[in-house]
Amino acid sequence: HALRAAFRSRRPVRLELPSDLTQVDIPVPEDTLTLDGPATDPSQVEDAATALAAMLTGASRPLLVFDLPAVRWGALPAIEEFCAGLDIPYFCTLPAVHQAHTEHPQFMGILPGKDADRQRIFSEADLVVACGLIESDVTTGFFSLGLDAKPVARLHTGYTPLGGPSWTD
Repeated sequence: HALRAAFRSRRPVRLELPSDLTQVDIPVPEDTLTLDGPATDPSQVEDAATALAAMLTGASRPLLVFDLPAVRWGALPAIEEFCAGLDIPYFCTLPAVHQAHTEHPQFMGILPGKDADRQRIFSEADLVVACGLIESDVTTGFFSLGLDAKPVARLHTGYTPLGGPSWTD
């Protein structure tokens, strides 16, 4: 279970064994470990895409923020294509800054930032699409972004809460 979780989340896991188990014989499976996760339900993916499209249609100044988990998923090329296709700006968090393509025309830099233009773009945004955003003091400038005051579409690998029911894969 731990190896599958590490593979799916692209994050470390911790496995602890009680010291009194060192002498216990355990059965070892003969089959190969399969890392496939649960099958994705295409109707849930379609529902999530429809909900996100509706949110984007209703927004006049959307923007996207990605964090390091989105990079681990290999989503950065899709993020760049998405933002270029819709002509919306995107930012990254401090942990993801070394993965960002700073020359991309839609890339606005690290969020949060002290740059007045970046702050204005973020404060005027009426929708934030957050890809893999882990809301911590580091990624949100000590929780100063005010995400609670804006509509936020949170996209994660296993679930996508978009204001209504959460879609999971």
